[in-house]
Amino acid sequence: DLDDLLPLLEVSDPDCGLITNVGKAHLLGFGSFEGVQKAKGRLFDHIAAKGGPVFVNGDDELLVSMARERGLETLPYGLRTQGYKMLPVSRREPFLRLDLGGKTLQTHLVGSYNAPNVLAALAVAEYFGVSRDAAIAALEAYIPSNNRSQMVVTARNTLIVDAYNANPSSMGVALDNFAAFGGRKVALLGSMGELGGDSPAEHQALVRRLAGMELDEVRLVGGEFRRALEACGYCSAGNLSSPGSLPSPGSAPASQNVFVLVGHPASCGNASQGHCPGSGQDSGKGSAEENPVDLPQAPVMRWYADSGALAADCGDICDATVLVKGSRSMQMEKCVPAL
Repeated sequence: DLDDLLPLLEVSDPDCGLITNVGKAHLLGFGSFEGVQKAKGRLFDHIAAKGGPVFVNGDDELLVSMARERGLETLPYGLRTQGYKMLPVSRREPFLRLDLGGKTLQTHLVGSYNAPNVLAALAVAEYFGVSRDAAIAALEAYIPSNNRSQMVVTARNTLIVDAYNANPSSMGVALDNFAAFGGRKVALLGSMGELGGDSPAEHQALVRRLAGMELDEVRLVGGEFRRALEACGYCSAGNLSSPGSLPSPGSAPASQNVFVLVGHPASCGNASQGHCPGSGQDSGKGSAEENPVDLPQAPVMRWYADSGALAADCGDICDATVLVKGSRSMQMEKCVPAL
């Protein structure tokens, strides 16, 4: 509901406010991206009525315009706005680091997408009289433990655990960040919930993006991803002409949870006869022709009905950086002990 925030605003009656971002989240309830913007904008409406200020990421044109159109006093922050820089990440320096005009802030957060959040915290701290040194010390001491932007180093792998929630916007920035890591990379992703009628298109877009990335393995969880794989032209290995050529999941033989792109060198042997799910030739109703993945190096992808099934099949993943992400309903953190 677009007015979900109103009861909270009545109870809290804030004098100032902050919207970190507006993304493609909870589309089922809000109806569209514009609906999300309108619902979050209720906070700015409330602050405008009280004549208070808002903290605004000056690098985000949408947030700037939302504040401007309401005539709000703004307290800006942002990398470009403040002339700050992100320092490079690597396997040796995996965490977000910021150059604050000659002073380095070293966090325990993973992901460049956290830079605006860190700068927002500094802006809020300054407004309420917290010294810059105290604010920086608090940020550097914070170690996430809630499945958000959390790095976990195990005996076998380095995990990026961002499994608390997921939507198309957060998936996009998580993959942007993941692409910057070197070495062996494995993506374990759960379906994105609460997307309503946009869900098929958003999951298909994500499958196409994954197909074009330099990833060693992709393992997907949930019915939305199964349908997206088929719509994008991926075929179950159960129909492969030479399934033995594919890597097997765990110790099990290649089976229905291994998907290969139709037309790929190891593609479905029955696709030309129109028997491959999602080939676009089965009864003439497939959507692969509308949403094709035309990438010769597209990776084999594995699919699982739920995170429990994936967790039972993670024993073969080692010496890798692993991204674990999905909507809350997917409970992707179940995979962590197995990695």
